[in-house]
Amino acid sequence: MARTSGALAAGIGEDRYGELLDALPRPVRKTRYPWAVWTDGQPRKLKRGRHFAGTVDGMRSTLTTHARSRDMAVAVVMRTAEDAPGDDGRYIAFQFFPDRRFADGPPPALFET
Repeated sequence: MARTSGALAAGIGEDRYGELLDALPRPVRKTRYPWAVWTDGQPRKLKRGRHFAGTVDGMRSTLTTHARSRDMAVAVVMRTAEDAPGDDGRYIAFQFFPDRRFADGPPPALFET
């Protein structure tokens, strides 16, 4: 919904000053990761090189930063090649929680024994 500025009314071309808008358009944010899916509360396992690039520790940082920025909590378990040589190593398992109740970690019953 463009409007006409005084410059346009005076006969100066629109291209010279740009189009006036009634409001800014809503920004389009593209995200690298499917956060709406990952934050659904289900435990998930991501493999380095397939689901994320970079280091396992870097992904842990990304997950915890995302949780904090949305007032959520996340439990994270990391594995490197040395930790799990028979499992192709380098993966991260996590589960988001909808609030900060588990900011210090989830109850032990959530982990496999």
